[in-house]
Amino acid sequence: MEWDTDPGVQEVQTLTTATYAGANEIQSITTSAAHVQEQQMVTINATAINEVQRVTVTGATGGSFFLVLDTSATGGSVQYSGDIYIDYPASGSSDGRDASSIMESMSNINEVVSVTLSTPTLGVYIYLITFPLSMGNVPQMSAIFASLSPTGVDVIVDTPIDGNEIGGTFRLTFEEQTTSSLQYDASENDVRVALESLSTIGTVQVLSTGPDYQQGYSWLVTFTSGMNSGYQPKLIPDYSGLTVSSSAKGASAQIVVTTVVPGNEIGGTFSVQFIDKTGFLTISQPIQYNSTASDFRDSFTGALSGSLSVLRTGPDLQKGYTWRISFLETYSRLFEGPQNAFSVNSSLTGVGVSAMVAKVRVGSTKEVQMISVFSNDNVNHSSVMVLSYMGENTIPISLLPFSNTTNCNSSVTEVQTISSSTNDATRFGGADHVSVYLMMRLRYKDEVTPLINVNPTGSGDCSITAVAITKALENLSVFDVVEVTGESSGSTLLQSECLWTIRFISSIGNIDQLQVQAYNSATGAYGRYGQQSTAGEDTLTTATVTQGEKDSIKAALETLTAIGSVTVRPVGMNGGSRGMCTWRVTFDSNIGDLQLMNVAVFDSRYTALQNTASLISSHVSTSNGITVSVTEVVPGTGSAIAGNFVLSFRGARTIYMPYNVSAYELTNALEALDTIGKVDVVRSAPTENNGYSWKITFLTELGNLNAMMYDGVDMTGTAVYGVVAKSVTGVMPPFNSLSVSDGLPLGAAVVTDLTDLSLLVGYLSQGIPYYFRVAATTSLGQGPYAFASVPYAIPELQIPGHPSNVNLTVVDGSTLNLSFSPPALDGGSNIMSYKVS
Repeated sequence: MEWDTDPGVQEVQTLTTATYAGANEIQSITTSAAHVQEQQMVTINATAINEVQRVTVTGATGGSFFLVLDTSATGGSVQYSGDIYIDYPASGSSDGRDASSIMESMSNINEVVSVTLSTPTLGVYIYLITFPLSMGNVPQMSAIFASLSPTGVDVIVDTPIDGNEIGGTFRLTFEEQTTSSLQYDASENDVRVALESLSTIGTVQVLSTGPDYQQGYSWLVTFTSGMNSGYQPKLIPDYSGLTVSSSAKGASAQIVVTTVVPGNEIGGTFSVQFIDKTGFLTISQPIQYNSTASDFRDSFTGALSGSLSVLRTGPDLQKGYTWRISFLETYSRLFEGPQNAFSVNSSLTGVGVSAMVAKVRVGSTKEVQMISVFSNDNVNHSSVMVLSYMGENTIPISLLPFSNTTNCNSSVTEVQTISSSTNDATRFGGADHVSVYLMMRLRYKDEVTPLINVNPTGSGDCSITAVAITKALENLSVFDVVEVTGESSGSTLLQSECLWTIRFISSIGNIDQLQVQAYNSATGAYGRYGQQSTAGEDTLTTATVTQGEKDSIKAALETLTAIGSVTVRPVGMNGGSRGMCTWRVTFDSNIGDLQLMNVAVFDSRYTALQNTASLISSHVSTSNGITVSVTEVVPGTGSAIAGNFVLSFRGARTIYMPYNVSAYELTNALEALDTIGKVDVVRSAPTENNGYSWKITFLTELGNLNAMMYDGVDMTGTAVYGVVAKSVTGVMPPFNSLSVSDGLPLGAAVVTDLTDLSLLVGYLSQGIPYYFRVAATTSLGQGPYAFASVPYAIPELQIPGHPSNVNLTVVDGSTLNLSFSPPALDGGSNIMSYKVS
C-alpha cells in the first residue's frame, strides 16, 4: 500500500457541437433485386439391375411343380403359381401354358417376368427367371414339387443375381458444416431438422419424392431464411454410408445434387452520371456491382474527382449495396447548395434488379444579402455606416475607402508602429540611451505576447527586435502573417531609439491598435498597458499609421457573435463618379433563412458612434443625401441545432440532454453514471447556429481515460455533428514523492495480518488530498494496483470519540468516584476539557 499527495494531471475532455454550412448535400445510390428462394434437389439413385432367380429341376421325367413367392415383408403377400409341367415351354404359348404366363398370374408380381428354359440335358431343367426392375430385390422363391415323377426328383431355387436396392445412410455438408447421418429413406422432417442444425443454414423447407425402383429418394430443399438468400453453394453429399443389395458388377449407389431454382443475386456493372451547376456532364467509369467505397469514388474524373466522400453499406440478401455520397467543399464552391441528382446507367444482372438514387440530405443554400449605396451627390470619406444583426452593432464602416475615391474594394491593410524613446538622464547619474534591460509585452484584445527585448545588444540594432516582434505576433491566434521592419529613430545612434513598422499582411479591416507594456528587468519597474507605457526613463509608444480597409465589411460583421464567417464581394469594382457601391454579402456559416441586417448611415465628422445605436432599426437608412439599403437576394435554407444528445463513458449512458444543456445539468448527468465520480463542466457561449462547447474536467477518475462517446442521433439541424476531443490527457499520481526517512514514496506500508485488511495512517497534514493505491502480493509477485472509487480523501478536524475505560465506584455514603481514560481518537487537536453530566 502506498500514498501520495501529488494528484498527477486531471483529464480534460471537450465536447463541441456544430453545423456545417458548406457543401453538405448527401445522395445515395442503392442497388436491389427481387428475392428468390434457392431450391436444390438431393437425389439418391442406384444402378438398375434386374433380379434373376434360377429354378433347377433334376431327374424329372414327368409331372409338375409350382412356386411360392412371399413379399409380405415389404407390404405384399404370399402367392402360389399354377402348376408348371416340365414339358411346358418357358414362354410364348398361345394358351397360357408356359412358365412365364403362369408366374405373371401371381398377384404379387406386377410386371412381365422373363423366363428362359435351358434345353433339358439328362433330365435337368433350368429355368432362369428375370424379374422386372420395378420389383427391386425380390425375396427368393421356394418350390413345391410333390407331383413330379419319379419319386426323389430334386428342385432347387437360388438367386444368381440380386435386384439392386439402396440401404444405409448419408450425410450433407454446407459451407464446411456437416449434418449427422441420415437414413437413405429419411423423412422430410428428418432432412429439415438435420440441415437447420447447421449454423450456416437458417430455415429450409423440404419436400420428398420416392422411392423409385431401387428405393432411391429425392428431397427438394428450399432455402427460406434471409441468411441464405442469393446464390448458395451446393450441398455436398457424403454417400459412403450407402449400401446396395446387389453384388453384380457395377452395382452402386450415389447422390446427385442439382440446383433447381438458383437464388437471385446482383452481378454486372453500372455507371453513374452527374450534371453540375455549370451544366458540365461527368460520366463515371464502369462500377462493379460490389465496388468498394474507394473504387466507387475513384471511378469519377473531372470536377467530381476528389470532391466526393463515399461510404458503402451492405450487402443485402441479394448482394445489393448502398453507396452514401457526400459532396465536399472545393475552392470554387461548385458543390455548395442543392445539387442535381445522380443518374444510373445499369448493366446489372439479376431478376428484378434496380438502382435507385435518393437525396439523403439536400444541400443547404447560403443566405445572400445586398448592401447598396445611393447618393444624390458624391460619397465622401467621412460617410460611414453601422450594420446591426440580432441586436449587435458593428464598428463604423467607411462607405468609400480613403485610398481610392471610386474603387469599392480596397486592398489596403493595417499599418501600425511601435517606437522606443528615452530621456537623457546623465545629469542625474542616469543614461542617455534606451536601456539594454528594457523589455515589452504587446497585447491584442485578450492575448499577450511573451516579453520582448527592446535593445538586446545595446547597439541600437533595430532589426534584431523586429524579428522578435514578428515571431511574437504571429504566435497569437489572430495574426497569421505580419511584416515588421525596424529603423533607428533617435537623434544619434547612441540613443538606441527605434521605430518598428508593422504591416498586418493577413489581417482584414480596421483592427484595434496594439497595446504595449514597458518593463525594466534590472530595476523591476514596469508601466501600464496602453498606447504608451514607461519604465524608468524609457518609453514605448504604439500608433496607427494606416487604417486597414481590406474586407472592412467582412471584418466588421465577423466580430458579431451571431454571425460566423461571411464573404463580401462588390458588385462591380467601381462605384462610379459619385462613389455609389453595392456589396453582396454571403453568410458562409450561418444556417437558415436569416433576419435582414439593419443599417444606419451618418457622417462621422458630426455624429458619434454612441449616438447611432438608436438609429439602427431599419433595413434602409438615409442621411445627408446618402441612402444605404439592405435587401435579401437569396434566402438561406436549413435549420440551426436543436434536439437532444447522449454521452457514454465506459459503457454507461447518460439521460437524453437538450442541445443547449447547461454546465450544471451536464455535471449532474455525468455524475449520475456509476463510471464517473466528480466532474467540473464549463460551457461556452453559443455559436451562430446554436452550437456549444463543454469543457469537462474529471476530478476523481485518474490517468489517461477513455474518450466519452457522443450519440447525436436525436439532434436536429443541418449537417449537425459533435466531436469529443482530449484537451488535456490525464496522468496517474506518480507515487514518487520520497519520504526522507526511508527513501520510499511519501507513504508505504505492508499489511500481513490477513484477518484485518485495513490500515490506519496518521501524522497527515490537514486540508491536503491524499491518494492511496493497494496491490496484493503472492509468491509469484505483485499484482496490479487498485484505487478507491473516490481516489483521494482530505483529513479535516473532527469531534473526538468517546472516552474509554469509564468506571463508577462508591467512596462513602455521600460520594461517588468517576474515572475514565482519554478517547482513542481526539479528532485531530488537543482535548481542552470533559463534560460530565
